[in-house]
Formats: sequence, structure tokens, C-alpha cells
Amino acid sequence: MHKVYKPGEAPAGYNFEEYCPRCDQYIPVVVDDDEFTGYDQVCPVCGKRLMLCTLCHDDNGDVCDWTEKHGCRYGRRNLNEQACGV
Repeated sequence: MHKVYKPGEAPAGYNFEEYCPRCDQYIPVVVDDDEFTGYDQVCPVCGKRLMLCTLCHDDNGDVCDWTEKHGCRYGRRNLNEQACGV
């Protein structure tokens, strides 16, 4: 499972930061390649769904298809809760 941290609480050497537009924070992310759980997590600051768009673009190299109505092809688990898009 990927791990997300509140700003300032991430361990040294975290992989990247993902921006959460709901709480206007950059969220540090540690990638766990052994247990892939998808391209979304819960933001530790606001508790809303946080799409790991940086990871998706790095892994897939394709164009983001996120829309407010449908989410994206990799994060369509809970469409009732709006995702943080790019």
C-alpha cells in the first residue's frame, strides 16, 4: 500500500508530493512497489479522496482522462465521492 503523510511528517526520501486541491496542501507519498493498491488514497489532511496523478503519469505515460463526472480510468472505485483531479 502506498503511504501518504501530512506535510512535515514524511520520512526522509519520500518519492513525490501530490497536490490536493481540496485542502491546498502538497501531500508526501511513499510508493510501495510490493503491494500496489491503485492510484488513489485518502488525503491525511482533509480526508477526501486524493488521486495519485503523478504516479499514474509515471507508470502509464498516457494522457489523463479525468473528468468531474467520471473520475479517471484508474480511480473509478467510488464515483460518489469526487476525486481530486488535475
